[in-house]
This record gives sequence, structure tokens and C-alpha cells, in this order.
Amino acid sequence: MPKPELITKLAELAVKVGANVQKDQDVVISTSVETKVLAREIVKQAYLQGAKQVHVLWRDEFVSRDTLLHAS
Repeated sequence: MPKPELITKLAELAVKVGANVQKDQDVVISTSVETKVLAREIVKQAYLQGAKQVHVLWRDEFVSRDTLLHAS
């Protein structure tokens, strides 16, 4: 597990530079459950940057596999 300081710096970079989140902007994050620590920090940083609402769309490879195999 990376150090918490590194996770924070990565999240800040993603929010400020990668997504360029602006005040009152809605943000959508699509991520796997395996990256939950980074996703949670990105949510926090997006709100600190002024995001109005942050939506997280969680993916899980096992759920996706079962859906593909068994859904009608």
C-alpha cells in the first residue's frame, strides 16, 4: 500500500490537472473496488477543489463476470 501522502498527491494531481475540476462542477468517477483508497481521496480532493457533487460508479470484476454469464 502506498503511503497516504503519495495517495493524496496523486489525487490532487488527478483533480487539479487531469480533470481540471472547477467550482460547482459535477464529477463522475468510474473505478474498480480494488482502487477504493485512491478513489476516496479523489472524492475528497474534488470537493476541496469546489466540486458541487461527486458520483462514484463502482465496478467489481466478479459482479461484471456473473452479469455477463447469467443475466437474461
